[in-house]
Amino acid sequence: MNALKIDLHAQRVVKELESMSINDALTVLHKAFGIVIHENINVIHPELSQPIYPINPNLVRRPRGGVSKIERDPEIKAFIYNLPMYLTVIQIAEECKKKFGIKRAPSKSAVHRYVQGLSKPNSETYEGVNHD
Repeated sequence: MNALKIDLHAQRVVKELESMSINDALTVLHKAFGIVIHENINVIHPELSQPIYPINPNLVRRPRGGVSKIERDPEIKAFIYNLPMYLTVIQIAEECKKKFGIKRAPSKSAVHRYVQGLSKPNSETYEGVNHD
């Protein structure tokens, strides 16, 4: 397809989207991109006999490991949530060690991963809730 035809098609798409709010128009475009990519992911390129859009195995999301020590222990989780002030990850880990002992308390790394997970949006609801 040449540049002129591409421009004409793009103008038709934009004309259809003009009656929508920006948010709705972007949602429709996002959905359209997903459909086009999904339908073409398995198209075979005749010269190369391989998919046009090969999937990079390094980008495939792998399931994470087991449930964190904080998620497994509701008492530790409640303790962290109920800390009366802002603390650093190291301070949270130290407070947990004081309260629960070295064996039961989460490590600094575990606390860090947990706190990071709290700020990531949930993939299904897009809410910043940790469900790991």
